[in-house]
Amino acid sequence: MVTVLRTRRFGSFDPEGLTYFPPKSMLIVSDSTNGRIYKIGRGKDGRFGTRDDLIRNFGTHRYGFTTAEDVIVTPRTHHLLIVSSRQRFILETTWGGALVRKIDLTGLGIKAASGITFAPGTDGSRRRLYLTDSGVDNAVNPAENDGRLFELKFVNS
Repeated sequence: MVTVLRTRRFGSFDPEGLTYFPPKSMLIVSDSTNGRIYKIGRGKDGRFGTRDDLIRNFGTHRYGFTTAEDVIVTPRTHHLLIVSSRQRFILETTWGGALVRKIDLTGLGIKAASGITFAPGTDGSRRRLYLTDSGVDNAVNPAENDGRLFELKFVNS
């Protein structure tokens, strides 16, 4: 069985990132083209992708973000962490979209952040922040293979 959630219905024409937040039973979608974060809750029918879905969104442009490639929710504070392929920082916002901080990535040499998640660390720690860097886009140079994966210690998650 396959169900397609039509993101255009709520204004998302370029969904890139996706995460699920169990405490609120919500899907969270980042839209790269319009720089918005969409939080999707199931409506009274208890299903995603139907007309009674509860949709909330906020824009990231006001914080200097031109694209929103991926998004995750921090486990402790329930803040959103958003990455962009064009900006050299992680945007941290409250659940409602208010700016918490911008986490500088310039010292890491990341060219185009494309993904973000929490997972156990390579050192055996319970949680680390992982970022993917797509490098030079294959659409620009099809022979390019310079993607990387970064593991970071993240404070206040």
